[in-house]
Amino acid sequence: MLEIVRQAQAQFMEIESILSSNVAKDQNYFTILSEMTDKAYVTMNNGMSESATVCHECAQHRDYLLSMLDLLEELSAGKEFTSDDKEQLDAFAQKIGEILSKISSALEA
Repeated sequence: MLEIVRQAQAQFMEIESILSSNVAKDQNYFTILSEMTDKAYVTMNNGMSESATVCHECAQHRDYLLSMLDLLEELSAGKEFTSDDKEQLDAFAQKIGEILSKISSALEA
């Protein structure tokens, strides 16, 4: 289980790095972000499947990732990037920070 948590941490750190980069927000950017988010979602889901108890907050984070995947896939397919999308990406960056904080706390425990 600890290995899955470390793997998830590395994936979320990569997502955080992508979100904080100053590269153009084009289809390639959204494709990479979508792929990394999908990998993190799968890892998180697998970790939750291995655990006998799943906290409500972890399930909410996982479900949030799934909802963001829909937007990221639309953007990677060429949907126009709007100010609403920017707000959602800003919220996504904040949520990734929260998830990383929770992972770090879990690894220190």
